Amino acid sequence: VIAGNTSGSITISAPDVSGSNTLTLPVATDTLVGKATTDTLTNKTLVAPVLGAATATSIAVSGAVSATSIAVSGAVSGTTGTFTSTLGVTGAITGSSTVAGSTGILYPLTSGTTQTYPFSVPAHVDFTGIPSWVKRITVLFHRVGGSGTSPFLIQLGTGPTPTYTTSGYISNASSTNNGTSTIGFLLYQSIALSSWLNSGSFSIYNISGNLWIETGIIGNQLGNTNNPSAGSVTLGAALTAVRITTVNGTDTFDAGSINIFYE
Repeated sequence: VIAGNTSGSITISAPDVSGSNTLTLPVATDTLVGKATTDTLTNKTLVAPVLGAATATSIAVSGAVSATSIAVSGAVSGTTGTFTSTLGVTGAITGSSTVAGSTGILYPLTSGTTQTYPFSVPAHVDFTGIPSWVKRITVLFHRVGGSGTSPFLIQLGTGPTPTYTTSGYISNASSTNNGTSTIGFLLYQSIALSSWLNSGSFSIYNISGNLWIETGIIGNQLGNTNNPSAGSVTLGAALTAVRITTVNGTDTFDAGSINIFYE
């Protein structure tokens, strides 16, 4: 029996056990957590926890989480999370995490960093570090201009230090005339780009393995053309990067902004 500082007492009761057991107290000034009390845990690592229903402002997952339901008002980040019933998130799901449940797999929608003229490399714009789980990439153009007459081109890269695939594309695009390309996804076939500012979007989808298809449309500020594009390519390894360049590879970009989204 431990007497309180001013009144009352606490009784510590040890149940009947076989053998001897040791209860180790932390070397800290702290408050013990009770089984039925309401407590806030800080700096705790849960190994293979089983959750019934939980509410949290944020959760970081380094392994797998199994739960019937969890409500998160902050951010969810980590490796994998498996939810057999309900996941409610009012914040963001970030990182390389996937959430697998009864309705399928949820991948986060991630934005690249918008690159705006003047570009660090005038002849091409690269987006690297694309995760292996990505199934769709959207390339966005806002009033992008070129210094010459070479049409815009998208090339896909592989590897941690990307090697860009420059052959094997089956791609076609149209404008004032039709064009094809085997060195990248041709965005349009034009007779002059230097005075045009082009806006539009192109989506690149993973069919299976390393097979990717592309489709999209772009138009210029003159309002006299809408240029559709479509194509496919099979890469030699997993996609990790996207490059926007020109067919001749030497014409430079002289206006606008480019970004990507992936999911």
